[in-house]
Amino acid sequence: MSRQRKKGTAFETALVRWLQERLGDGRIERRALHGSRDMGDVYGLVCHGNAEGIVEAKAHATVTPSLVAEWQRQTEGEQANAGADFALLAIKTPGVGRKSLGRTRVRMTTASLLAISGVAWLHGAHDSALSRWVETDLETVCSLMEGGCR
Repeated sequence: MSRQRKKGTAFETALVRWLQERLGDGRIERRALHGSRDMGDVYGLVCHGNAEGIVEAKAHATVTPSLVAEWQRQTEGEQANAGADFALLAIKTPGVGRKSLGRTRVRMTTASLLAISGVAWLHGAHDSALSRWVETDLETVCSLMEGGCR
């Protein structure tokens, strides 16, 4: 296994363990690769009774705007492949270790933010508004999900 793949696997594993503990749900798991129809790295996130989500995890030493844009497109594709209600793009933050994973950068579309927040869709909202990307940290995401997670 390449050094980069080992780093990614370690980040995914740490994310799963942190999410399981933080959300109190042992059903959150790493997903096996599905080739061109990949469905995210982490699955099993469920909140507000029925909203199911995935996490795409990235652990790169250098993060550029063009890489983030590519990862966002990838995350949207994997959300569609998985048939998920929301998708999170978790980007390993330099200096953040296993004990501080809550500070991991998380990007998501406004539509995903609404889904994890349990907010009803805005009738008449334009697709362009729902497809804008926002950023926060993993701890904030979990706080938003907590009220309705299984």
